[in-house]
Amino acid sequence: MDEARRERQVYRLISDNVSYSIRLGQAIASDVTLVLKEREGDVIVTAPVASWNMKEGRIDLAMGASAANGAGWTAISPRASVDLESEVITAEEASLSGPGLTVVGTKLRWRWQDGKVELDSPRSSILPGRDLAPGRQG
Repeated sequence: MDEARRERQVYRLISDNVSYSIRLGQAIASDVTLVLKEREGDVIVTAPVASWNMKEGRIDLAMGASAANGAGWTAISPRASVDLESEVITAEEASLSGPGLTVVGTKLRWRWQDGKVELDSPRSSILPGRDLAPGRQG
């Protein structure tokens, strides 16, 4: 399923099992892959279940989700939400991994168009022997 927003942004939800309610403006899908366009590539979100409220531009991932981009960053959460209007993925709890480090915290905010990730109360681990992202120092 593709949704073209007024701003010409296209969001793609891929699933083999989707049910739609045109009247409610909602789709519910299982075994979901959601493709979000980022400045430098795509953010790929996978989840066992997604509930897409097309009127509000929000996708709820109540059974957890993982997200990854082409730069090697991944986020995993037991419950997440995607706001297509403000272009942000949010989660109350999350684990964020990138080249050479892992961070666990609360209140994840991944603004995919800006390429920014925020996490409150972070606890991090730098993995020995791993390269940090280009241009980053430990």
